[in-house]
Amino acid sequence: MIQKTEPCPLCGKDETSYERTLADKREQENYMKAFMAGRESIELLSKRENQIFNYFFREGIRDFKKIARLLSIKPYTVETFYDRAMNKILTLEFEI
Repeated sequence: MIQKTEPCPLCGKDETSYERTLADKREQENYMKAFMAGRESIELLSKRENQIFNYFFREGIRDFKKIARLLSIKPYTVETFYDRAMNKILTLEFEI
């Protein structure tokens, strides 16, 4: 078997799928931070989508029901706006 990565200096094990998953997640978070920094200037998202993103990413509220209570709308509506915004984001091409 050919090693594709350097072994861990502490335990001697190769990079695991868990570590790769964590690295992928960090990369996605970096993309999201970059998008969050410039999203309002590109006018891609609607006012409501921006409000939901502010609660979800800036305020750290991950519960759609709580966001719905704060905005006086239904949780399903929050989920719909969030999904629409994520679909718009995924169609963008940008670099960090």
